[in-house]
Amino acid sequence: MTVRARFAPSPTGYLHLGGARTALFCRAWAKKHNGEFLLRIEDTDAARSREAFVSPILSALEWLDLRWDGAPVFQSARRAPHLQAANHLLENGAAYRCYCAPEELAEMRAAQVAKGENPKYDRRWRDSSAAPPAGVEPAIRFKTPLEGTIQFHDRVKGEMSVEMAALDDFVMVRADGSPTYNLACAADDAEMKITDVIRGDDHVMNTFKQLLIHQALGAPPPSFAHLPMILNAAVDDDGRPIVDADGAAKYERMSKRNGAVDVNYYREAGYLPHALLNYLARLSWSHGDAEKFSMAEFYHDFDLSSAQKSPARFDLEKLRWLNREHMRDAGYDELRAAGRSAAPGDAGNEFFWEKIRETELALTLPRASTLAELRRESEFFVSPPPGDFALLREHLGEDNRAAFDDLRAVLASLPEWNAEAIRSATRNAAKRAGLKFPRLGMPMRTLLTGSAESPDIAETAAELGREETLARLGACDNA
Repeated sequence: MTVRARFAPSPTGYLHLGGARTALFCRAWAKKHNGEFLLRIEDTDAARSREAFVSPILSALEWLDLRWDGAPVFQSARRAPHLQAANHLLENGAAYRCYCAPEELAEMRAAQVAKGENPKYDRRWRDSSAAPPAGVEPAIRFKTPLEGTIQFHDRVKGEMSVEMAALDDFVMVRADGSPTYNLACAADDAEMKITDVIRGDDHVMNTFKQLLIHQALGAPPPSFAHLPMILNAAVDDDGRPIVDADGAAKYERMSKRNGAVDVNYYREAGYLPHALLNYLARLSWSHGDAEKFSMAEFYHDFDLSSAQKSPARFDLEKLRWLNREHMRDAGYDELRAAGRSAAPGDAGNEFFWEKIRETELALTLPRASTLAELRRESEFFVSPPPGDFALLREHLGEDNRAAFDDLRAVLASLPEWNAEAIRSATRNAAKRAGLKFPRLGMPMRTLLTGSAESPDIAETAAELGREETLARLGACDNA
């Protein structure tokens, strides 16, 4: 049997890190078994689904190179087969029509809550022979068995079971005729011949319901694997970390308030796609002690049996470290291509990555953890920095001005222009004036880079070239 795994995002928001990890594991599992990785957009929730979210989801998956086989399936276009499945369940007695009005259901829940009970449909239409009330469109509910248990083997969590009594007679088709998530999901998995479902463990209760639908349809269910949630440090409304009585940070499920941002944000912030995937893989899967690996290595070694069962904690500093390591391994052309991809259509960004040279990047690369930081650290090579005379005056004054002018004259007449010659000239000029090296190096650094921090100043000047270096140093005459 061909393995067919599907990733099924809902366009009720952007693709977040948890979804990207799920897509990665789905694709890895499919490719590990020479199978197919399918994409299904689960947009049956008309009230919350937005077409505007579809393109960013697809764009994020393509950027991460999590490409799918065939065309995406849009669940909203499959309403007819979903309703056909519901009618089949009505005909074989596995479902029934419920004529409860919304107000009636609200009263029912309120009465149960008042008694201290968990709100639950009381199945009043399950075996009713009463005539349907006039003017009420029915919902279609699944006829959940009243006794016994339902169970399945989860490839990550192990044996899972639940008492039937804990499950409701859940709605499969709303009163407006629209299919609900569980019906659409089970019907599509059956028709698409999905063999493996890999998703977050917030879907475990849905899995029990979907298994019941599969059984009632007479369709073999897929195998299931539920990945643990990704946690982030809990924060209060002002974004401050929440700690317990011992001062330890508290963690909670990643949300929009505390880190669940669009995956495209990491692209724009300058993370390499394979570095982000490396981090997501290692966040929830282990293979020995290796922290850093290529995607080729991951796809070769991946197995669901090594997926972690407990929630994973997101660590931004760990992600930055991994990205920095992958950046250092990347070639010049790869960095430039990734830099352009981070901000398509940005003329300034395009200009920078067109002009920056490999030897210039080699100087600034050790100072950066993202492509955005790399550009910021390297921008002075491409465009002269604006004159920050306030910063310059901190490092150039009466005690070192004459020595600095002497250095400029020496640099202008150097027979050879290289880092060692520039360093020696600066050191000798400082020695002649009875100054320490930084008293000439710092104003030089400020004028050349616009910052008090930069790569080695002699190597920087050598890269800029004699003419550009002298022109930038000459700006001190206007300070």
